[in-house]
Amino acid sequence: MRESEGMPALTREDLVEAGWGETAPFEKLLEEAKRLEGMGNTDRAYILKRLDRLHPKHAPTEVMRKEPLSFSEAVEATTAEEVKNLKAARRTMRELMACPVVEAGALMPDTCPAGSAVASIPVGGAVAVRNAIIPAAHGSDICCSMQASVFELPAEGDVSVSGLMDQLASVTRFGPGGRQEADWVTDPVTDEPVWENRFLRGLKRYAHMHLADQGDGNHFAFLGTVEGGASWLDQLAEAGHGETFSKLEAGKRYHVLITHHGSRGLGARVYQRGHEAAVAQTKRVATGVPAAAAWLTFDSGEGALYWEALQYLSRWTAANHRAIHDRFLERIGAASLVNFGNEHNFVWRRGDLFLHGKGAT
Repeated sequence: MRESEGMPALTREDLVEAGWGETAPFEKLLEEAKRLEGMGNTDRAYILKRLDRLHPKHAPTEVMRKEPLSFSEAVEATTAEEVKNLKAARRTMRELMACPVVEAGALMPDTCPAGSAVASIPVGGAVAVRNAIIPAAHGSDICCSMQASVFELPAEGDVSVSGLMDQLASVTRFGPGGRQEADWVTDPVTDEPVWENRFLRGLKRYAHMHLADQGDGNHFAFLGTVEGGASWLDQLAEAGHGETFSKLEAGKRYHVLITHHGSRGLGARVYQRGHEAAVAQTKRVATGVPAAAAWLTFDSGEGALYWEALQYLSRWTAANHRAIHDRFLERIGAASLVNFGNEHNFVWRRGDLFLHGKGAT
């Protein structure tokens, strides 16, 4: 790039040809180009990319709506505390509904505020976003979900409450950190060829150390009983789930294991990278957008990669639940009759709409 190497320095005409308009701060851009050239950079495309980060070629065109869109509510406050929580949740939800890429929203029955940051989606909040993903709208505990396995107790072995709980405690783990390498649980999901994705790169160790690991906070492993009543089973059949629950008999009592957790330290790091990328991308195309409403356009390179990373986290979290359930049932000598569950911190795609749920399905 340096003239001494036979390649002319960038000029104002070069910048106009590359896409900068007549109002661009050319003096500042050329000064930065000269600095980069002086450091030995010879790749013109690289220098233009750096200049575009300093001052984007295309001025931001998106702005927050002056009036937020309305949103639905499936919640009713009945106590003073619930009234206070709902008021706070409505405030930040209204702020989020002013985001230009958000098209619809709702507050679900478990609504409560998730912080006071401007435009932060409440717990129990759901939004539909056009052709974009808002990382903060699914939260840092990506793919937090519940999974249930229905089973019958074996005829032999210790099937007392304390005996079952001891076996459950032996196959999972709670608390900060993760499993020591000697105690890692294996699963094919960790060997998937995903680790060159920029949002997953360097995180394979976390995928290993957190399998069969549930963390802390409100995450849990629960053992209880369930009875397949005839009306309940009929309703499941009418809803299209009859085959899934076909092994259950009406009036018979079964045991059930339920686990609740997300993608652990792996997902938290993916979220951090995704949120930082969203803030940077949004600053290039919009003005006045709060960090909690920053988005990644799906058809941008970063948006597509982030979506792929989310799909991997979904598979990884399912494997994490499966590891705990399979290990427990194997320990007690039982088999799952039905296994089902769903996510409540995630993004689901419907065409070019991306449905975000934070503590909501």
